[in-house]
Amino acid sequence: MAATVYWPNKSPAEVVDVGIDWSPFLSKLAEVVGPQTVTVSTWTREAGTATASSPSIDTDGSGTNVRLSGGGLVGESNRFRNDVTLSNGAVYQAWAVFKIRAA
Repeated sequence: MAATVYWPNKSPAEVVDVGIDWSPFLSKLAEVVGPQTVTVSTWTREAGTATASSPSIDTDGSGTNVRLSGGGLVGESNRFRNDVTLSNGAVYQAWAVFKIRAA
């Protein structure tokens, strides 16, 4: 997929659930390799100080979710990478970006 998703900014005190909808990518991929679903999802922080926890996959295997908490200074950019493994064993990545805002 190699796309970047922009999540809403959050304050350091907020704990929010966010995710990536993989269904448009999976629909296009299905035209080439047949129907696929996300079977494994991991999240890695690449920049910033927010914390990701409680990763999950939608029940239909078309989206991934994570809970964000913490964060540093107002204006700090945070970037997370979502690595997914599909039902056929292929691995893809997408990125999510957001900033820390004042409470």
